[in-house]
Amino acid sequence: MDYFKKEIEEEKEYMIDLYILIEDIRKGIEKFGWLVAVLFVISIGIACLITNRGYSPYYTASATFTVSLNNDSGDASIYEDSLKAYQMSKTFPYIITSGVLKSVIATDLGVASVSESISAENVEDTNLFTLKVESYNAQRAFDILQSVIRNYPKVAVTVVGSTHLNMLDETGIPNEPANHPNYKKSVIIGALTGVFLGGLVILIYALSRRTIHKLEDLTKLCNIKPLGTLPEAIFK
Repeated sequence: MDYFKKEIEEEKEYMIDLYILIEDIRKGIEKFGWLVAVLFVISIGIACLITNRGYSPYYTASATFTVSLNNDSGDASIYEDSLKAYQMSKTFPYIITSGVLKSVIATDLGVASVSESISAENVEDTNLFTLKVESYNAQRAFDILQSVIRNYPKVAVTVVGSTHLNMLDETGIPNEPANHPNYKKSVIIGALTGVFLGGLVILIYALSRRTIHKLEDLTKLCNIKPLGTLPEAIFK
């Protein structure tokens, strides 16, 4: 019986302490609410500034072609053309990785090397083939794309055979970057960071607040033995 009584008293003590902590947090919000607001605004500003400083625009130049076989009979089927486009798109990464095509492009443009991203893809079950070049300079992206169009069939001839590219669509020189800074994400991250820092300050204040909430605190903090208590009287 004494064990259960002791357990109930411990649970009651814990509930009282939790109530005191919540009350201290409320007082911390009243006292440091302005600090939370300041941290909120500053964190959003810093997050947006970091996004702006780290933003590097890149431009994408692309062109879409139909792929056809170069044969004298001229009786190549659509299936053969689509198969050829598929083979070209699959072998393209290997040709790029080997550095052969980039070396040819560098020589064609008269530059030391080509570090831009060049990719190719095929629209499934068709003979449509798309080339894409990504660069941090719009004019350079376009120049490299043109060089790829001129030289890729020559480089790939040993792998996929003789082909002919019929251009359907081309972006030309890109007018604006393909990527844009994500300020919405920065605002969310900054807001959450500001709320976290403000909440941390308030929590530290609540946990470190040395004040008397109950009789035991008087003995613990002031080493004084209480003689009694007076009830709080609220007069209308």
